Amino acid sequence: MRTNLLKKGVVLGILLLFIGISTVPSSGSHFTTTPQETKTSINQTVSTGVTEVWVDDDYYNGGDNDGHLWGYDAFDIIQDGIDHVENFGIIHVKEGIYDIFVIEDRFSLQLIGEDEPIVTGYQLVYDTTYSAYAYNVIFVNNSYNIHLDGFHIVGTNPTPTDRDFTIFYQNSNGEIQNCTIDANSIGNMNGIAMRAIIESSVTLSHCLLKDYGRVAVYAKTATILSVLNCTLIGQVYTQYNWVSYGIEIEGIDNPCLGILKGNDISNHDNTQTAAWSSAGIIVDNWRYYGPDYNCKNSTVQMENNHIHDNMHGVQIVPNENIQMIYNELYGNRYGAISDPWFDGSIYHNVPLQARMNWWGDPTGPYQPSENPSGQGDELYGDVLFNPWITDIAPNLTCKGSLQWENVPAGGTVTGSFTVENTGYLYSELSWKVDEKPSWGEWTITPENGTGLSPGMAQITVQVTVIAPQNKNKEFTGKLKIINTEDPNDYGEIDISLITPTIKSGNFNFPIMKWLHERFPYAFPILRHLMGY
Repeated sequence: MRTNLLKKGVVLGILLLFIGISTVPSSGSHFTTTPQETKTSINQTVSTGVTEVWVDDDYYNGGDNDGHLWGYDAFDIIQDGIDHVENFGIIHVKEGIYDIFVIEDRFSLQLIGEDEPIVTGYQLVYDTTYSAYAYNVIFVNNSYNIHLDGFHIVGTNPTPTDRDFTIFYQNSNGEIQNCTIDANSIGNMNGIAMRAIIESSVTLSHCLLKDYGRVAVYAKTATILSVLNCTLIGQVYTQYNWVSYGIEIEGIDNPCLGILKGNDISNHDNTQTAAWSSAGIIVDNWRYYGPDYNCKNSTVQMENNHIHDNMHGVQIVPNENIQMIYNELYGNRYGAISDPWFDGSIYHNVPLQARMNWWGDPTGPYQPSENPSGQGDELYGDVLFNPWITDIAPNLTCKGSLQWENVPAGGTVTGSFTVENTGYLYSELSWKVDEKPSWGEWTITPENGTGLSPGMAQITVQVTVIAPQNKNKEFTGKLKIINTEDPNDYGEIDISLITPTIKSGNFNFPIMKWLHERFPYAFPILRHLMGY
């Protein structure tokens, strides 16, 4: 009897131990929803075999669901679609309003939004660099090649002072493109629209970021960040110690790599006293505060950005691997701030490489000692700005001529000329044919164009003309092509069209050609009969 009780006790103990272990929460992310048992991951034990799914908030069990099978490749919740698709899979999300989601321990997933579906709500996720939780809408953790395209992500900012990351990539890589990220965290000094940390590699392209409390895009700790052709619209705060940044890159513990190209970054300012200063771009600012913060030298390339109407255009603690070139900085209270780095006892100045930029005026930036007559944005600190760009306009250049001889009256002729932009490297030209001769019937293809940059091939314009009925006449004139944004920038194509003295078919015989050339005004009756 005692032996049986002992056996039963051992079995019960093992059972309770198993139950206890299975209910202990993991030390990773904390989700507001419980993951399903069939959740796929790198370590998945259940394979669905599904490589493409569709999500629509109008789908339901028993519905047509656009021909898809409910619960197999048709869902009404994005998270369910993610959990049921294999790695290397595609999740199509149709127009609608959807809840938050998590992608963890996955690789090669494409989430494609159709008609900009809205993703909103909040969940708590774990930030391992701070050992703290943060509110979040989309969390990508320990995942590879996660692609988001065409979404409108809206934050909710449930507690206006807590950490709030609308999109959060942690130890993950991928791309976010064609998205609107509305952080909805204005006034929250812990509010970030997109945060990427811990060896993440994220490309953000053709996105609009707005209504973020403190930072639009934040990267730190060995992260590779590319921000390409995005629009970042910050805040002008009037409250004490409130600030706003467009892009912040900090090499905390390990340096970051940043590529910032083709962005429009504006409206980051604070009008009241603050311990910090608002700026369009800041890089490695923690190096200013000394070795306790262990901020390393990041490598950052800034090119062809429009940085305007900020408190500081850029504020950087430079190193030789940070470079600004072909950027347009204007309307900022300071175009560039170059801060020293602190080794714990002494501050060290390193020049900021900022040659070949436009500072808002042909005279260059205002620098009290080196360029006191500059009318552009002011510089502070050690900034290498000379030479600077003096003109950022496009330049319309037309080449070719239209010369036609021996054109029968009423005949059709063709020709061509070229249009190109030979102006500033990153300028874009809009042009049109503004004037043409009044004689003849003209067909010009194309007659106008937009977005022509110097790096593009020249445009070949085809011209077809039906000649006037007049004979023995020379018609001349010009085509005038203008820059539609600056009519004083124009090009002209010379034109000449000559109709013959007689119909070309009337002098096929050599003797008749000889008589006409030898005695051009003789034989009036003969000339009349032959059509001259």
